[in-house]
Amino acid sequence: MYGLKEDWEQPTEDREQVLDDYVGAVPRWCSGCGDHSVLGAVQRLARDEQRDAGRESAAPGQRLEIAGVVVEPILQGAAGMRLWAPELLARLRAATRAADTFLIADEVFTGYGRTGPMWACDHADIAPDLLCLAKGFSGGVLPFAATLATPRIFDGFRGGLGRALMHGHTFCGHPLGAAIAREVLAIYRDEDVLGQVRGSAPIIAAAFERMAAISGTSHPRALGMVGAIEVGPAGYYGDVGWRVFEAARRRGVYLRPIGNTVYVVPPLNIDRSDLDTLLAAVHESVAESLAGEPPSA
Repeated sequence: MYGLKEDWEQPTEDREQVLDDYVGAVPRWCSGCGDHSVLGAVQRLARDEQRDAGRESAAPGQRLEIAGVVVEPILQGAAGMRLWAPELLARLRAATRAADTFLIADEVFTGYGRTGPMWACDHADIAPDLLCLAKGFSGGVLPFAATLATPRIFDGFRGGLGRALMHGHTFCGHPLGAAIAREVLAIYRDEDVLGQVRGSAPIIAAAFERMAAISGTSHPRALGMVGAIEVGPAGYYGDVGWRVFEAARRRGVYLRPIGNTVYVVPPLNIDRSDLDTLLAAVHESVAESLAGEPPSA
């Protein structure tokens, strides 16, 4: 998402064109594909910023302002477990710096080791200006979240009342949530949770590669403790994935397909026997559901 102040003040039909022009969607299967549509959009915005900066005195108030770029780094979860290249994230970081705007990483799903390292941003060896985290932050035991900021952003709220961050009401700094978050970090340290991820990730990847041999499947992919495969045409309204859901439930396994995207996101510390049971049930359920089905589009 891009904060396009000047363009977003246009009428609705013009705003739709702005989205078409600026928010080029990353392709569904773009891991290593070299598509840089989002990057190109940010680079265009950076060039606009530089171009309009020179005209600012002649046209005050017309300079394009970029509020920030928000990404779910490397792995887009609810969008269909889409993977994208770390090189693109690194270039997005460079482009946002060139445009002097903020890179905001949504690591609510991808953080805390889900993709392998502690943060998905680590795949690209970059640090965002803002990092949003939750879910694994409190181990799923209690709703708890935090937004991490660079000193540049944090210091912007220092000073008088007019600079204060007028948010954080009600449960801000909740002591029970903070205590659980500290305990989660202790568990990660004492049980070497990230080391467990490194051991389980290849097993998940191999299992989904084997599923690709089932007629009607496509695009197997895996990263860290995530594995996914398509069992029909892309989209939220596909029904084959829900046949897989029913077949898996009969085997004692609960899945949550995204349309025809069947995926697993098991606990990071799942033991080997449970992981093998899960992956075998998914394989059997996919095969059963696609029996007699034509290959997916």
